[in-house]
Amino acid sequence: MQIFEAMQKTAARYFPLGLGYISSYMKSKGHDVLIVDPEMQGITESDLHEIIKQENPGIVGLSSVTPNFSLACKMAKKIKSISGAVVVYGGIHASTFAERIIEHHPEFDIVVYGEGEETMSELASMIENNKFSHDKLKSIKGLCYRDNGTVYKTAVRPFIEDVDSLPFPDRDSIGLDVYKATGHIGVSSKVANVLTSRGCPARCTFCESFLTMGYKFRAHSADYVLAEIRNLKERYGVEQIVFNDDTFTINYDRVKTICERLIHDNYNIKWFCFARVNTIRDEEMLRLMKASGCVQINFGVETGDETIMKSIKKGITLDQARKAFQLTHKVGIKTSAGFIFGFPGETKDSIERTINFATELNPDVALFNVLVPFPGTETFQHYPQLHNEIDNPGFWESFKTASAGGDPVIELPGLTKEELKMAIVRANRRYYIRLGYLVRQLARIRSYYELKSNFIGALELLQKNIKSFSKKI
Repeated sequence: MQIFEAMQKTAARYFPLGLGYISSYMKSKGHDVLIVDPEMQGITESDLHEIIKQENPGIVGLSSVTPNFSLACKMAKKIKSISGAVVVYGGIHASTFAERIIEHHPEFDIVVYGEGEETMSELASMIENNKFSHDKLKSIKGLCYRDNGTVYKTAVRPFIEDVDSLPFPDRDSIGLDVYKATGHIGVSSKVANVLTSRGCPARCTFCESFLTMGYKFRAHSADYVLAEIRNLKERYGVEQIVFNDDTFTINYDRVKTICERLIHDNYNIKWFCFARVNTIRDEEMLRLMKASGCVQINFGVETGDETIMKSIKKGITLDQARKAFQLTHKVGIKTSAGFIFGFPGETKDSIERTINFATELNPDVALFNVLVPFPGTETFQHYPQLHNEIDNPGFWESFKTASAGGDPVIELPGLTKEELKMAIVRANRRYYIRLGYLVRQLARIRSYYELKSNFIGALELLQKNIKSFSKKI
């Protein structure tokens, strides 16, 4: 029995699809797998102890986002003290520092970097067939391990090209009832997240998703996507879908086919997606998306300063953002926009331009964050002072976005951490406390779920900023 420990805490609570795909793939190859998400399942350390004792796994796999690396280390040490299982660590942070983690953290036996489905399955086969040895590990691509004090990193595993060959994520191990997402399309226990593609061709300097997904766009076919949605409706009673793709709208023809099928086959679902402003082709595209159930699109705008926009290699322009928001508002789809303060070259004036641009675009939800220079990104290289702490697990605990309750971890010439923090407060106050904005939001509420979602969002905003809102800034 293999146990995967999910510790991927995010602002919205969604099923850990990465682990779900690994589990279903391994099960398709004949392995017994159990996924555990202690945070969402309310599992304590003593509960986990009992689970490991009862299941007696051959492998315990841990996955975490960067801020939770210290927690992964602590749990790995605990597991090593009570079990003889091989402890494996994977995910974005693992993919960034595979060799250093193996060198400095003996609590991990193996690190998996890149996509994990095939690597974990091959590793499990080796252990189950009693053929595990450090010498044989060299034949498995995508691993990093130690042998007699020497660190070895095996060949890079190619990304899975035919993603349709993968079974649907294993959602049965945990179930969906514990994941009650809020803030996107209402509050409901009948929400599921779906990943319809992997890889993003954009080269944004601050994004880390390429570390596990790569730059090449690899999409599931429309048939696969629709079959998964049908499965979610029939098996779990799902009524709302969040497409977790980095850019759902990157391939117009695929989006068109999916939307037309959702309409023709009367799927009757509501859905939300992430998109780049330069992929919104025209009003016809948006009207088709709305007719098929699209209720909200989240755009990563990032900045209202053209110079910074070019420096972060976002690949979009302010005019493209204006056009995308104008069209989306026109057809009646809600919008969410993400903005980041603190890019290299940021000034007080450029922050003001971004706040003004957010007000000009007027999305239904504006998310303001301070840059977190995640390891593995081009932006991380701008801050060599951070590199000295790479091997300190506690250091990464501060690498949280403002939306997740984090404080700034960097400062810039002319901008202190406190000034960046207060810029978030100022942006939220100026954006949300506008009579026109409040009236528009109240007028658009059409259901109890929307009312509850808006109330929760407003409450969370006040809780995060109530002390600072009263300050003169």
